[in-house]
Amino acid sequence: LASVLQDQGKYDEAEKLNRRALEGREKELGVQHPHALTSVSNLALVLQEQGKYKEAEKL
Repeated sequence: LASVLQDQGKYDEAEKLNRRALEGREKELGVQHPHALTSVSNLALVLQEQGKYKEAEKL
């Protein structure tokens, strides 16, 4: 759903969903799990689309 929102230019909503996904995956799977790392990448991409480069780099 977050990727659809991102494709529609609804970056704020996509960011919120990506943050929720990342939080849940890190909690349940651990921060080094491949699915958690995918969530990090997804969040970084939506942050980049919004021009939030510094925040994306911190991930």
